[in-house]
Amino acid sequence: MSSILEKNFNQTMTAIADLVDGEVGQSIGKTPFIIVQVAYDEESFQFHSAALTPSDDGVIPSELTTNPYYNMVLVVDDIEEVYPTFRDKYLFKLAYSDISFALYTAYRNALMSENGEYTLHTSFFKPTIGDSSWAYNDVLKYSDLGHFGCWFNFDKDYKQVDIQADNDLIAQYAELKPARRTLL
Repeated sequence: MSSILEKNFNQTMTAIADLVDGEVGQSIGKTPFIIVQVAYDEESFQFHSAALTPSDDGVIPSELTTNPYYNMVLVVDDIEEVYPTFRDKYLFKLAYSDISFALYTAYRNALMSENGEYTLHTSFFKPTIGDSSWAYNDVLKYSDLGHFGCWFNFDKDYKQVDIQADNDLIAQYAELKPARRTLL
């Protein structure tokens, strides 16, 4: 049984694969660079649309980066790299969102507890996505949420995750104010 997030993620991957398959062998696939724009719901990860734009220099024009409709823009140098590059970036954003929400939940519950302590028991395991543990590892290693990694206990597949919220976590969370939503 898969979650709505997993279903939305997999539907997005299917849509991107179909888009790439439609462009293989076409003129866009023969340009030096391809700009990929994707519109999706940042909370549910539901896919809205995607566009591929040829580029000779790999520079993303400002009108594409400020377009309010698309919330992800990336550049690849080969049509065959669109799918894996997008998948990695999208999975990282999903993991960031997952960890951010869990951390916020632990923080809020610790605030509501009598003694400022709370343990959130959760899981980040996504069986229908495949290997996603690298994304969770990277979020804890390379993002602002890594500051809170010492309060996380988890197995290598993130099937069982415990976040030990206490007064120190409350103070650090309040000071750093990490985003509740993915803003990467």
